[in-house]
Amino acid sequence: MKEIKAYIRTSVVEKTVQALKEKGCPGIITVTVHPVKRPFGARHFIPKYQTAKIHSDTTKIWLLCEDKDVDILVNTIIECAYTGRLGDGVIFVSNVEQAIKIRIGFKENSISELSDLAGKSPEKAA
Repeated sequence: MKEIKAYIRTSVVEKTVQALKEKGCPGIITVTVHPVKRPFGARHFIPKYQTAKIHSDTTKIWLLCEDKDVDILVNTIIECAYTGRLGDGVIFVSNVEQAIKIRIGFKENSISELSDLAGKSPEKAA
């Protein structure tokens, strides 16, 4: 299982989420975040009008997926979020060793098995 965290422009979130759903993404969480920009090094020239705003309009997209689906989902995010300008965003992909459903206490290593347990009672899942 993999965890994908993408920080993208808020203006492209709807398009990105819709495209991820069309690719069969099992579940998506979006959260508005307020990153504080750090100054760039001397090798970066940023016009003064672009540095006046400390916070940017950014949304975090978080999802879990099977290992085989990572490339498709990451490429989908890139295709939807790319503008070619500074601040297009960043994507992180991490391994997930285990997922635990709190309500039923069930541990699993695959997205499909977690989804199958969604409506089951703790007794049936054990």
